[in-house]
Amino acid sequence: MKMSAYTIPFKIEEDQYLLVNSLTGAVTLVDQHIIRLLQDGPSNIPGVSSSIIEALKKDGHYTSLSPAEESKEISHLYEKYVQTHRRMYTHMVMPTYDCNLNCTYCSLKDLRLHKDIPHTVMDDDHIDALLTAVTRIDGDYTGQVVLSGGEPLLVENDSVVEKILHKLRQHGYGVTVATNGLSVHDFVDILRKYAAALEIPLDGPKEVHDSRRVKKDGTGTFDEVVAGIDESLDAGITVFLRVNLDESTLQGFPQMMDFFRKKGWYDNPGLFLHLFPVFQNPCKRNEPFTLRKTFYHDFIFHMVQHPDTAPFVHIEGIDMIGNVFLKGELGPPRFWYCEANSGVLIYGPSGDIYACYGHVGDESTKIGHYYPELSWNEPYDSWKQRIVFTVPACKTCQYALLCGGGCGFEALQRFGTLSNPVCPDYQALTRAVPQLYNIMKGK
Repeated sequence: MKMSAYTIPFKIEEDQYLLVNSLTGAVTLVDQHIIRLLQDGPSNIPGVSSSIIEALKKDGHYTSLSPAEESKEISHLYEKYVQTHRRMYTHMVMPTYDCNLNCTYCSLKDLRLHKDIPHTVMDDDHIDALLTAVTRIDGDYTGQVVLSGGEPLLVENDSVVEKILHKLRQHGYGVTVATNGLSVHDFVDILRKYAAALEIPLDGPKEVHDSRRVKKDGTGTFDEVVAGIDESLDAGITVFLRVNLDESTLQGFPQMMDFFRKKGWYDNPGLFLHLFPVFQNPCKRNEPFTLRKTFYHDFIFHMVQHPDTAPFVHIEGIDMIGNVFLKGELGPPRFWYCEANSGVLIYGPSGDIYACYGHVGDESTKIGHYYPELSWNEPYDSWKQRIVFTVPACKTCQYALLCGGGCGFEALQRFGTLSNPVCPDYQALTRAVPQLYNIMKGK
């Protein structure tokens, strides 16, 4: 018997540790006595009760399995997961790469420098081929569809948007439209007709939002976006409000929450708030972004002041540790890093299919085509198969189920292969956990 290879001891105080087992999901507060027991075995620690040993076994911190046997447990855990969670595809449809904004961090900015690509719009043949591909991929199960871009709700493309929504509705699909919110007024009737929901981002308080979500002439968009949200809610359209959190918006977090409450959004049953920390990421160009150590310390401090907002936080990266402090639970294991490996398919206006939103339009990152007919490139299987137990270095890593092996595209950029992990800053995590624990305890 020995300490599990997946138990991570975080030193909270001189004689206090937080044991986190990413394989079993157990989070246990122990003292130095228990740490010695796990490291040296009960025979070397006199006076250890059998109930303590049994509790440690139950939590998975104390095990008779070898590291290799524990590693196999990950694949068994994954098999159980896929048996109870049918693969649900999210189809992200991009009618055009064009946009009416010039956001400072847009991942498609370089793509729009091309002469023709930005102005390509899905025609009827591409829309028909798209529906054929989506229904073929889903089979007898209806996945999710998100209309995105670029900006999907450009006024000049209203007939294209309506055709797509009409055909999707005929096949039983509900649709969420990811829009910047500027043209909502012109689409309210169409959106309501096809019961489409909206996802609209606000980048913090007005002064922060208006400094980076800007029009082509450099003017801000906060007031127009807020008006679009209000009009949508008044029309009975469901709105998913996304707030991207970074160094700037962290400072304005209390102000933001007060604004939402005054608007009546916070308690509006038609609006769902989602808070997303923006970390440094090769797939995104957000500037500024937040460092993990800043997020785990400063943002959790805000969560203590506003505990009612904790359920709305979605942590990109090491979700499980954040869940311990935000939601009081470790949450499910992370078998992959992001949606690029777990069922997101992105359809460009020219007939291409991609796995990662941050790389659409890049010929080298295509995984297939939906036009003129559905076909897959060789990399597609590699993306589907990139799971923590297929990345060799992850098999014996105690952090593997916390980070999911890291970003696949960054692995390709840095190592030329999907078989290498991209590891987060675990030292920052180790330093942050004691700070977070003490904050939550009010010390």
